[in-house]
Amino acid sequence: MNNVTTEQILIAMLRENTGIDMLDSGGDGGRHWQLNQVRDFINEPAALLKFSMRRGRPEIEYSRNVFPYLLDRLEFNLELDRDFRDFLNRHEYGYLEAMEEFCGAHEYDHQTVNTYNGECNLNQTLQFITFGHGSDLYEHDHVLLQIHNGCDVRGGYTMPRVFNLKTECAIYDVAEGEISCSNCAAYWTTDDNYHWYREGACGCGAGTQLENYDAVDDNAEDDAGDIGKLVINDHKAFCPVCGIGELKP
Repeated sequence: MNNVTTEQILIAMLRENTGIDMLDSGGDGGRHWQLNQVRDFINEPAALLKFSMRRGRPEIEYSRNVFPYLLDRLEFNLELDRDFRDFLNRHEYGYLEAMEEFCGAHEYDHQTVNTYNGECNLNQTLQFITFGHGSDLYEHDHVLLQIHNGCDVRGGYTMPRVFNLKTECAIYDVAEGEISCSNCAAYWTTDDNYHWYREGACGCGAGTQLENYDAVDDNAEDDAGDIGKLVINDHKAFCPVCGIGELKP
C-alpha cells in the first residue's frame, strides 16, 4: 500500500465520530473528532514548541502532531485490515477485547499500549497493539491502532485499523523529541519530554540541559539572545550557545 492510502486511512480515523459521552469534559464542539473536521493535516507542522517562564525557571512546552508521526511510521495493510474487520463482525467484542482476541486467535505474540499511561508528547492519545511472531518487540511487524478522538481518555476511541510498522518498534518513541538552533549546530533531545539533553548526552561531561539554563524573559521589540542564558521573547527562545539562533522543534 502506498502513502496516499495510508494518508486517507489516518485522516479518516482522525475525523471519525466517536460519539458524545457524559464523561467528556471538552464541552460542545471541543472533542478531537469535532475539531479535526476542519484541520489541514497535510500542511500542519510536525511539532509545536512554546517557551515561557514559571517561578523564575524556563518552561518548555513541546508537542508532536499525531498525523505526521503516524504517517512516517506506518503503512496501511489492506489484507490484515480486512481479516480483522471480518473477525470483528463475527464476534460481539468491544474494540480493545477484539484486538487482543484477534491476536490470540492467530497465535500472534502481542503487546498492548495506551500512551496516556506513560510519558507522551503526541497531541492525541493512541491505543494500540503491536503483534508478530516472536515475543520480542523487535519481531512485531504490525499494529492494530486506535486514536483517541473524544475528550475523556476513558472513552472515545476509533475503530481499530491494521498497519505495518515501517521500522522496528516504530510506534514506541512517543516521548522523544528534538530542539535545535536555527543558527549553530547546538541541539537538545528528550526521551521523557521533561529533560532536554545537550546532543543527546547526560551525566558527567555532558553539556547543560536546556531546562537548566538561567532564563530571562525579554519583552524587547528586537529579537535578541544572550550567550549562556535562555532568552525568552513572546514564547520564542534564543540559543544559549550562540545567542543568535531561534530554538526550533
